[in-house]
Amino acid sequence: MCSWERFCNFAREPQRRKVGSDTRVSIEGIAYEVEPDLAGETVVLWWGLFDNELYVEFK
Repeated sequence: MCSWERFCNFAREPQRRKVGSDTRVSIEGIAYEVEPDLAGETVVLWWGLFDNELYVEFK
């Protein structure tokens, strides 16, 4: 068996999104604010079924 955290990692699906000039990305109609340095950049978002946080990956 694996740990709960490891299981949650398998339930995540990456999504590429472009960060707006207002430093926000949206998922399912909800806007999330990210670091100002990421404005205009394309990031990978990790959002899983069991997550209560959004993970943002850049480069």
